[in-house]
Amino acid sequence: MEEIYRKKGNSLDYFPNTYCVLDLETTGFSPKQDDIIEVGIIKVIDNQIVDEYTSLVKPVKKNLSKHITNLTGITNEMLENSPLFPEICDEIFNFIGNNIVVAHNAHFDINFIYDNFKQNKNIEFSNDFVDTLYISKKLLPELKHHRLNDLADFFNINFVGHRALNDCKATFDIFTSLNKYMVNNNLIIDYSVPVVNNFDNSIILDKIDKARLKSELQNKKIAFTGELDNFTRTQVNYLCDKIGATFQKNVTKQTDILVLGCFQFILNIKNNKTRKLEYAEKLISDGQELEIIDEMTFISSVFENFEEI
Repeated sequence: MEEIYRKKGNSLDYFPNTYCVLDLETTGFSPKQDDIIEVGIIKVIDNQIVDEYTSLVKPVKKNLSKHITNLTGITNEMLENSPLFPEICDEIFNFIGNNIVVAHNAHFDINFIYDNFKQNKNIEFSNDFVDTLYISKKLLPELKHHRLNDLADFFNINFVGHRALNDCKATFDIFTSLNKYMVNNNLIIDYSVPVVNNFDNSIILDKIDKARLKSELQNKKIAFTGELDNFTRTQVNYLCDKIGATFQKNVTKQTDILVLGCFQFILNIKNNKTRKLEYAEKLISDGQELEIIDEMTFISSVFENFEEI
C-alpha cells in the first residue's frame, strides 16, 4: 500500500486580507486516477477582488461520467478543444504566486494541484492555505452540513454551484461573511487541535488508544471503497467505533458518507468506478443526502477534535 506524503503548506488560523481563492472541477475524487477539468482562481488584495482566472482543462485519464456532467454541466464536447493541464500549468503557477490559498475543503483542491504541479513541473505546491470548510465547522457547529450551498443559504448569498469560478466567488463571499460573523459574535477559532496536512498514520495510531475523539461524523453510517492510502479496513472500522460512527461494508439507503480510496489496482470495475460508487451516485441522483468524500477529508474530520488523555 503506497503512503502519500505531500509537503503542503500550513493550514492557517486567521483571516488574511490578501490571498487567492481556488476551486477545481474534476472527473472524480482521487488525484491518482482522476483529472482536473476546470480551474477557477480569484485574486484578492486588501479584501478586494482584483483579478480572476478560469480555464477548462482537457482530461487525459478518462472521459466525464454522466454524473459529473449532470453535476457541473460540463460535457466531453466542451473539453475536446480545451488545453491540457501542462499547457496552462505555468499560467496557474504564476497567477497564484506565493499567495495564501483560500478554498472550501482545501485538501481536495490542493492535493490535485500539488500532484499535477509535481508531475508537470517537478515542484511542490507549498503555499499556506485557509479552509473555509474547517472554519465554518468551528464557527457554526449548529449547522447540519457545511457545504458551500449550506453556507450560502445561511448567509443569504446567491449561489449557482459546481462551476469553478462560481464556486470561487461563493467561497470569497462566505469567507468574508465568516470573518464578519466571528467578529460580530466575539468568537474565536479553536486551533488547539492540529490540522492534518501531511498524514503519518503511525503517529496517530500510537495515540489513538489514549485519546478522546469527538467528530461531526458521530452517528454517521460510513462506507469505504477502493484501496485506502493510510488505513486498512480493520483500522477504519476501529476509527469509526472510536468516534461513534457505524462502519458499513456496503452502500445502502441508510449510508451517510462514502469514502473513496484508489481504484487503480481493483480488477473488474466499469468506467473506473466501483459498484459502491455507482450505487452512491444513483442514490444521490434519487435525492438521498449522501456525501462522497476523499480519504484526507475523512481523516481531517475524524481528528478535528483530538484530545490526548
